[in-house]
Amino acid sequence: MKEVSLSDILQAREERVRLQSDISMRFKCPIISFTMNIAGPRKNSPLVSRAFNLGLDELDKLIPEEKIIYKHIDPQMTTGPIAIYAIDEEAEPLKSICVKIEEATALGRLFDMDVIDTSFKKLTRPVERGCIVCGTAGRYCAASRAHSADVVAAKMNEIMIDELFLHDSRFIADLVRKSLIDEVYTTPKPGLVDRRNNGSHNDMTIETFEASANSLLDYFKECVTIGRNTALIAYYDSFVLLREAGISAEDCMYNATGGVNTHKGAIFSFGLLCCAIGRLWTPEIPFSQTNTILSEAANLAKVAFVSDLVSPNGETAGERMYLERKSWGIRGEAASGFASVKNIALPIFRQFINDGLSKNDAGVMALIHLIGSIDDSAIYNRGGIEGLEFAKSYARGIIENRMMLNVYEIEKMDEVFIQRNLSEGGSADLLAVTYFLYELEKIATS
Repeated sequence: MKEVSLSDILQAREERVRLQSDISMRFKCPIISFTMNIAGPRKNSPLVSRAFNLGLDELDKLIPEEKIIYKHIDPQMTTGPIAIYAIDEEAEPLKSICVKIEEATALGRLFDMDVIDTSFKKLTRPVERGCIVCGTAGRYCAASRAHSADVVAAKMNEIMIDELFLHDSRFIADLVRKSLIDEVYTTPKPGLVDRRNNGSHNDMTIETFEASANSLLDYFKECVTIGRNTALIAYYDSFVLLREAGISAEDCMYNATGGVNTHKGAIFSFGLLCCAIGRLWTPEIPFSQTNTILSEAANLAKVAFVSDLVSPNGETAGERMYLERKSWGIRGEAASGFASVKNIALPIFRQFINDGLSKNDAGVMALIHLIGSIDDSAIYNRGGIEGLEFAKSYARGIIENRMMLNVYEIEKMDEVFIQRNLSEGGSADLLAVTYFLYELEKIATS
C-alpha cells in the first residue's frame, strides 16, 4: 500500500464520520466503528490487514449474529481498513465488549473500536489508554512526543508480528489436535480404535485418544515456536530442541492416558511438521505450500535419520524392522518428506472428496492405500515380517479388486486384523498427517 498524506487522512476521517452518520440515521441503533491505530505514513499493508481481521473475528465472537443488523467493511483503504457495524443492542454493553477486546491482548492496543449511540454521541472509555511504547498512563507521551514516530511504528510492527505468530501457532496446534481426533473417529479402520470397536487394543478407547490429543496441544504450539526461533540456524539445532520437547510431550501423553502409548509416532511426525511451519512462517504468509512444508520437515528429519539409525540396537520396533528388513519406518518416511502422504494418501483423499465421499469415507480409502504401501513398524511389532506382508497384501487385494467402497469388506478386514492382533498405528499417524495437510491447504489457498 502507498504512503498517505495528512490531507488523505483528514479526508478519510471526514468520509468516515459521514458514513457513520448515514448508517446511524438509517438503522437508528448504536454503531461500532472499528479502525486500526497505525503510526507512520503507511496505514495499510498485508500485516495490518491480518491484524484487522483478527479484530473482526473477536467482534463476531462476542456479538451475537442476530444482533448485527448491518456491516460495512472496507479492508483495502490506503488510509487504513475500516468496519462499521449497526447493532441492535444498548450502547453501554457494546462499549464494554469493545474495551474487553482492546485490553485482552497486546494487539488490542492497536484497535480503535468506537461505540456511537443513537444520539450520535461517542462513548468514552472508563480508563484512558496508556503509551504504546512505555505504558505511561494517559496522553503525556503523545502530547510531548516523548517517542519518535519511527520508535512508535516499530513497536506497533513488533506487536502485530508477535501477536499474529501467537495466533498462528495456536491455530496450527489446534488443527493438529483436531486431525488426531478426526483420525481416531474415522470408521471402520482395520485393527485400530474407532467408533465401531477398539480394534486389536484392550488398553485404549476413543476417550484415551481424545485425552492424549488434548494433552499435546501445548507441545505442538511449542514446536511451531521452536521452528520460528531457530529458523536462521542449522536444522540440527532445531532438532535437538524438538527432541527435548518431544520427550516431555511423551510424559504428558502417558500422564493423560494412564501409561498407554497412543501418539508417540504422532509426537515425532507432527513435531517435525510444526517445526517446519514455524521455520517457514512469515506474518504476511503464515502457512507455506504443502510441498515446501514437507521439504523443510524432511531436512529436519534427516538429522533424526542419521542420529538414530547409524548404529541401531533394536530397542524399538522401528530399529528392529531396520535391522531385519533394512526398512527405515517413520524416520525414513519423514526424511523423504512424508512421500507416502504426498504421493499416495493426499491424492487419494482429494480424489474421493472430489468424487463426493465424506471425509470419513475418503479417510478410510486413504488408510487402506497406506497399509498397502508402507512398511508400518506398528504392524511389524505385532506380527513380524509375516504379519507385515500379510497386511500389505490384504490391503492391496482390497484395492485391486475395487472393494474399497464396500463397508462390509473393510469391516471384514478389521475382524481379520483383530484375530491376528495386527494394528497399523504408523499408517494411522500418516492418515492424521493427511487430514492436517488437506485442511491446511484449504486455508493457504483461500
